[in-house]
Amino acid sequence: EVDVVELEPAVMEASRFFDEYNHHAQDDPKVRVIVDDGRRFLAYAPRKYDLIISEPSNPWISGASNLFTREYFHYAREHLTERGRLLQWIQLYGMDAAALRSVLRALRAEFTYVYGFLAERDSPDFLLLATREPLGIEDLPRWERVAEPVREDLRRVRIFGTADLWSLLALTPRQIDALIAEGDGPANTDDNMFVELRTPWTLYNDPAELQAFFERFDTGVLELLRDDPPSGGDATLLAGLAHAYWVDRKQRRIGERVFEEARQAGRTAALLAFEAAVVLRTPGVAEERRRARARGLLDEALLVDPECFAARFIRARLSYRAGRLPQALEDISAALAVDRRHFQAADLAVRILGASGRVEDAYRLGEEQLARGLGDLHGYLYFSTAPAAAAAGRLERAAELLRRGLEISPYSPREWSLLAQVYRDMQRADEAIAAQANAARAETNSLRLMHRQALRFARFGSIERAAEILERVVEADPENRRARRELAALRRGERPF
Repeated sequence: EVDVVELEPAVMEASRFFDEYNHHAQDDPKVRVIVDDGRRFLAYAPRKYDLIISEPSNPWISGASNLFTREYFHYAREHLTERGRLLQWIQLYGMDAAALRSVLRALRAEFTYVYGFLAERDSPDFLLLATREPLGIEDLPRWERVAEPVREDLRRVRIFGTADLWSLLALTPRQIDALIAEGDGPANTDDNMFVELRTPWTLYNDPAELQAFFERFDTGVLELLRDDPPSGGDATLLAGLAHAYWVDRKQRRIGERVFEEARQAGRTAALLAFEAAVVLRTPGVAEERRRARARGLLDEALLVDPECFAARFIRARLSYRAGRLPQALEDISAALAVDRRHFQAADLAVRILGASGRVEDAYRLGEEQLARGLGDLHGYLYFSTAPAAAAAGRLERAAELLRRGLEISPYSPREWSLLAQVYRDMQRADEAIAAQANAARAETNSLRLMHRQALRFARFGSIERAAEILERVVEADPENRRARRELAALRRGERPF
């Protein structure tokens, strides 16, 4: 049974607009909607729960701020079963370290163990899992034990297996306690209103400031694995974790640490595929050399295990970019045979099939992915399917797909140009002219946004990320003197402002 407590009735009305995405949750007979103040309800709830999920508004907003205090966390603890858990959302934007520590102190005062989860390094959303007992390996979810509808929802946010799930763990209780111990300040309470009164002064703080705050920690889920090692498949699992942390979560320090553990466990196909992914991201090495080295590692991986999904997927992408379409098609077909539901692999297959002249197959596969409701989260799926639709003579559908994708990602000059061409083929000259003008605007604006993003990373200490983005800006716009000057300053170890 699920009790949903919501203060504002209009929110429940608005949730109906999302029925397609939340599986008509309000219509589930196990769900009971209660219109009430969440804290008041929890204080007097007549029952205990196995799980309480708390996702109020920002902690500086009156009416929501007391859902981040020690008193509220006490009510939550009192209404959990013995092995019950509290999942608390808190944002990293508009906050400083003192405010975050204050919330952590309040939560830690009521719960013995607190774990921190991040979808990726730059995510502004931080999830805290509070328990009375420490988590063990048996508490971590295994992909094969997760129900298929849940797996499909997880795929929508690029979680494709056990390693991806486990890599969401960013901070352990020991590390949370280390953060709490570092600075002075009180636990956030109803009486002192520390966070509510402090955060208006830090409202425009960039989340990168707190993201950098976590950089020193490099173990992730390894701490749990050392206390209670998993049985069987250690080397492959560790290689998958290294890839998930480094590439998908952008938690490079944790990824490097897990990689060292994986190397000691054995040189598996998954590890070789991960090494190839790292080689392809190595700065300061000529692209041709990177690709050649990566291809050698991938070839070796597939000799070890011809069904290694990661190796097939990465090699397919390399071959596609090099114009080796038969090899790319063979590899992506083998990858999809291992995991047909991996939408990123299916998206690559759409592009490879289209480039190979199999436009009807490409179009059908693209529409299959869009029918899963993936396009609104990942607008590029519209962009991948549109060229196949156009090549197959479905111009109206191609235009529709491009317009929908551009609503989500308007800074896409290539797609604006493609839309202009589709309009020209449809004899709609005025719309073609407008789309082409938007292509020019999008190119300028996208470079400006990248430039600003690079400076944001540099400001808060993510020098490597800043340099990577500035390199792309300079490559696209060699005449941008300011970007070239700032990139040179970063390479000298200086801040460019």
